[in-house]
Amino acid sequence: MKFETDDEEDQLIENWQSKQYEKDPTQFVTGERWEYRFVPTGLGTLISVRDGCTDDMLLVRGTKDW
Repeated sequence: MKFETDDEEDQLIENWQSKQYEKDPTQFVTGERWEYRFVPTGLGTLISVRDGCTDDMLLVRGTKDW
């Protein structure tokens, strides 16, 4: 199974990550700051990204998109 984001979702994530860096500029060397979650369902795939420093979460694709 392959999980991907489209260009619009990539831009949304990049903009959100930039704002998260402003809130907390910590940058881990090994890149573990961002946790991507892909949850396949019968209707579509839910996608979210969690910031390990601030514990904030961005819903990239959810039920509103179905």
